[in-house]
This record gives sequence, structure tokens and C-alpha cells, in this order.
Amino acid sequence: NPHILDSDGDGFDDGLEVLASNSNPTNPASRPIRGGLLDIIAYWDFNDASDPTATVDLVKGFRGDLKTGTLFSADATGRTLAAGDRALDMGATGNAGTGVIVEQGRFLGLAGAQDQIGISFWINMPDFQQSMAVYANSPAVERAFSSHAPWSNGQVYWDTGGCCDGGGQRANVAAGFIVSTWNHVVLNKNGDTKAI
Repeated sequence: NPHILDSDGDGFDDGLEVLASNSNPTNPASRPIRGGLLDIIAYWDFNDASDPTATVDLVKGFRGDLKTGTLFSADATGRTLAAGDRALDMGATGNAGTGVIVEQGRFLGLAGAQDQIGISFWINMPDFQQSMAVYANSPAVERAFSSHAPWSNGQVYWDTGGCCDGGGQRANVAAGFIVSTWNHVVLNKNGDTKAI
């Protein structure tokens, strides 16, 4: 029904179900995300450098545009150092304006509807800098979520629903990162609980 936002009443609007999952928006038993289980809604491996201006997620094909100064690394220079493994090189200077913009970020509404999200990535930095590792805006909140991973003081900050209130919006931890080597970061939010 085009006049009903959520035809099956499962808590996910029909357009989002069609855009970002394989669920049926007319069947309440067909949910795009299963509560309490892990569902990958987007994944970029950054290994396909055939288009030097973009990267495409491997789940639904969401395009990420590389900002000026962001480059694919040479072959076999990603975390595993194996042939075919690449990474994104965003330069050695924090706050340089590099990164990836995903204009079709509406798929993140699936996580918002559940009030749960997990973000996992590997990072290799020459030193600790004032920079963002992930950042997402929403129509209602400028910083729907963001993370400094790490900030210049070596702390990882994980903000959701805005910024910087340690009582509800922010979690932070001394990460113990080693510079110039690959470090794994996992950011989780489950309702009011955040973990790094």
C-alpha cells in the first residue's frame, strides 16, 4: 500500500526494506534485521581499485565516493599483505578532508530502528592525530554516530545520538594502539550500552 509507510508493521518502513535488505515489506515475519543476531548490512573491503574514485559495498552495492586525496593502496599492502589485499590511504595528516562519502546511507536506518549497530575496521596510522575514523549524519542528528579511533591522545571515542556527553552519548577507552601497524577496532551500540 503506497499510503502506509510500514505495510507489514514490523517497524521498518517499506522503502528501507526494499533498499537495504532482501526482506518482504508485506510480510511481518520477513524482517531485514533479526533482533539479537548479527546481520551484515554493508561491507567494503577496498580491494577493487578499478575505479579510483569509488568503492562499492559487497552486500547491496552501495557506492562510496573517495574524497580528494583518498587513494587505494598498492596491491598487497592491506592488513594481510597478501596479493589482492588493498586498503584506503587517507594520507598521513589528520583532518585533511580525506575519506569516503556514502550518499546512500539510508541503509543505516535499519540499525537505528533496532537501536543497535556494530562497526568493525582495521586502521594503520603513522601517529596519533586529531581525526575521525567514522562519521554519519542523519536528518535529525548531525552526529548520528562518530568515532575518533584514535584521537591524538590515544583514546578511542565512540559517540552516538550527538556528541560528547559522557553520560549518554559518548564512550571512550585508552586503546593501546601501536602506530605504524594494523590495529582492529570494533564499535558496538546496543540500546543505551556502548562498547569499544
